[in-house]
Amino acid sequence: MAIFYGLTRMYILNKSVFSFTFLALISAASYADSFQSSASFSYADFDNRYSDGSSAAIGLTVYAEEVSISKGPLALAGFLNKASGVSASFTSSEYSGDFGSSDSEDYRFSGSAVTHQGLILGGGYNKSVDEGQDDYTSYLVRVGAYLDDVTTATFSYSDDDDFDGGAYSFNAFRLSELNSGKKLGYGLNMGYLDVDEFNLSINMNATYYINNRLGITGLLGYSHRDFKGGKSASAGLQMGYFIRSDINLSAGFHVAESGLDISGSSTSNVVAASITTRF
Repeated sequence: MAIFYGLTRMYILNKSVFSFTFLALISAASYADSFQSSASFSYADFDNRYSDGSSAAIGLTVYAEEVSISKGPLALAGFLNKASGVSASFTSSEYSGDFGSSDSEDYRFSGSAVTHQGLILGGGYNKSVDEGQDDYTSYLVRVGAYLDDVTTATFSYSDDDDFDGGAYSFNAFRLSELNSGKKLGYGLNMGYLDVDEFNLSINMNATYYINNRLGITGLLGYSHRDFKGGKSASAGLQMGYFIRSDINLSAGFHVAESGLDISGSSTSNVVAASITTRF
């Protein structure tokens, strides 16, 4: 699911050293009943009415303790183990269109801790460097809890130096077992931007786990900004499959329609793929 949650800024990576390093990690990974780190590489291609481009990103997550893979869908191992950890990622992009072309880079660092009582405490830092535009930095704090072993609810607040006001969001997720023995994971995200105009977004996702290795995800979203052309809707489909217990392949597409309240609406299309290895 994560490959669609950052669609606001799109990126491309053209350094072969990252590909070499990532392939080396895959070849070194071994089968195990647990893991403590994961590394990922993702690529996306997008286009809309005004521009097109592509992106690529690398990421690394390190957990405080070994994470067992025996509790359910492999994709949710960290969630099911209530794991604490830190993550870092680098994303690079290029795009061109009616308003010119540009390259940008994005650096993200985040961490999350889960207490013995099930409390969730987290934070994040993001630095964006965009060619021809002002750089900006944002910060995020998150607090929440495990309501039970398969349900979480969190609230977060983020702010950056690009505008006056902050962004608030609520996230909820639950994993349910179906009568057939298969599982369904579903989540809700609601975001509110504290600016002069009313700005609210709602995103929902659901993943049907055919087995512990294979999951198919559907995404729906809607946002409302209180000015002409400020309404948009989106939908996506993604599939993830663990070819081994330590290697996951994922691919999908995402379509968004903006300006629903005006005649000149615009459609954006994104196709993305990723690979993740655990060790």
